[in-house]
Order: sequence, then structure tokens, then C-alpha cells
Amino acid sequence: MVDLRPLSLGEIIDRSASIWRANWRALFKLFLGFQLATYILMKGWELVGKTYFPVSRGGSRMVEMIQANPLEAVRQLGGSTLVAVAITWLSVFFSTFVAVVATRYLYPQLLGKRASLGESLQFTWGKRGAILGFYLLMTGWTLLVLVLALIPGSALFGGAFLVESGPASVVLGGLGVLGVGAALVVVVLWFFLRFMLASQVLALEEAGALGAFRRSNELSSGRVAEGLIGLTKVRLAIVFTVVAVIIMIVSVLFTIPQAVVQLVYANPFNPAGANLDAVPALLAVPTELLQVFAQTVIAPLWVVFDLVFYTDMRVRREGLDLELKLKEAQA
Repeated sequence: MVDLRPLSLGEIIDRSASIWRANWRALFKLFLGFQLATYILMKGWELVGKTYFPVSRGGSRMVEMIQANPLEAVRQLGGSTLVAVAITWLSVFFSTFVAVVATRYLYPQLLGKRASLGESLQFTWGKRGAILGFYLLMTGWTLLVLVLALIPGSALFGGAFLVESGPASVVLGGLGVLGVGAALVVVVLWFFLRFMLASQVLALEEAGALGAFRRSNELSSGRVAEGLIGLTKVRLAIVFTVVAVIIMIVSVLFTIPQAVVQLVYANPFNPAGANLDAVPALLAVPTELLQVFAQTVIAPLWVVFDLVFYTDMRVRREGLDLELKLKEAQA
């Protein structure tokens, strides 16, 4: 068995990178199907947008529709937004499911044992009910937190229309916009930190939907050492930032070909003349797939970092290393 012990943040990052390098080919095979499914959903959204919500494609059509028939423009933009939200919801669910599979595959290797993708997929499929139940709980809880967080900023923004136009109205409106923006940033950060270890709980513990919901909060709360760096949320935030920066850099690099093609054909910086549909499919699809493949390579980093962090938390708080050694000695 691999010698488990409490790790520093630097060691967590180093160990995660090593595990990812050793398994990137298998993880690529696993994630590719889910990434392609998400890509197909996005292309489906484009088709729906072109057919039923052409205003959402931007450009002169949007400007003309807003001027000629603002209610129709609002209807189309609202419908397009709802479709986009539904697709995002499905994409995040796919990510949760594949994270459980990857965790189930990687954890035995973290302990020096062997595992197979087939067995990991079979296990995760058998736990699909718990995963879906947890995901619904997570969605509902996040929506509740979002609504509560938006109330102050929305109230200030609404107050700007209730007072007489003038400096007070401008100040209230500005504060309202800042309040709403700050609330969105806080809720997004809270979401990632609150549920960052949920896939590991679902994959490695005998917990149902509600149990995983509670357990993920327990593991991401409290402190494990003295000082600011000892707070679990702070440690998670550091790990989250490192992974986010790595993935963002890779994404930007592999988005360049797509951006160049859109710059040449779609005129994206001219709101009145932009036309995303002007990009030839023979150029659009390859550049988009290049980005999909790059994301497939780098996306598993999230799972690897989360798994190493989860294991470190259990070693620190629950003596997981001693528990595993005892089981090995009794076997």
C-alpha cells in the first residue's frame, strides 16, 4: 500500500500532477465520450437557436428585432436562455457522473492497487439513482442560495426606479448592479467549494443522495491546522485556483484557432454586423473539436486534485491511513 500521510498543499499539487500524468491516456478515453456528448448538446443548442430563436444569434437581426418588435425579441432571448440553462444543467450532471467514474478508477491506484474503467463504469451506473438524487438536491440548494444572495442587490436596483430620477437613482442603480454582480461571484465560488468533494463521497462511501449532500459539506468545512491556511475552505480555494488557472490557460491556447476563424468570418466585435452563422462548418467544426480534445486531456485534473484532497482530509480527520493499514494486516 502507498504510504498515506497528511500532505502540504504543495505535496497535494505534486501528487495530483503525478497521478494525472500516469493515467492521462485512460482518463482521456473515459472523458472523451462525455465531452463529445456535451459538444453534441451545444451544437444542438445552436440548431435550436437558428430555427426558433434567431435573435439569439446576435448581429443585425437582433438589433432590428429589438427596434421593430421588442416583445418578440425578449421572447426569443428568454427562450434561448432557458434552453442554454437546461443544456448547462445536463452538462454539469455529465461532469458529476464522469467524476464519480474517474474517482472510482483512480482511488485503488492511489493505494497501490489495480482498477479497470469497466468496473468503475459498472459501479457508477449502479449508483445512478443516488447520483441523480444528490444532483437534484444540489441544484435546489444552489438555486435557494442564489435567490437569497440576489435579494439585496435586486432590491437596491429596484429602488432606483421608485425614487425620483437624479443622483439618488443613479447611486441606487449602481449599487444594485454591483450587489448583483458580487452576489453571483460569491455564489459561484461557494458552489465549487461546497460541492467540490461530492463526487468522491459518492464514489467511495456508502452514502445515498442525502448522505452525500451532508457528507460533502462536512468534509469541506472546519479546519485541519492552525492559522488561515488551516481552514478547509481556504485550502480548497487554493487548490481550486491552481486547477482553474491551469485549465484556463490550456483552454485559451486551444481557443485561438476558433477565435481567429470567427474574427475572419463572423465579425464578432461589431454587435450590429456580427454573424456567427457565417463561419463555414468545414472550419468551425475542426476548431471546435480541437478545443474539445484539449479539454478532454486537461479536465480530469479536477477529479485528481479533488481525490487527493479528499484522501488527505480523511487521513487528517479520520485516520484513514491507520484504518487501511489495519485492514491490510488483518487480511
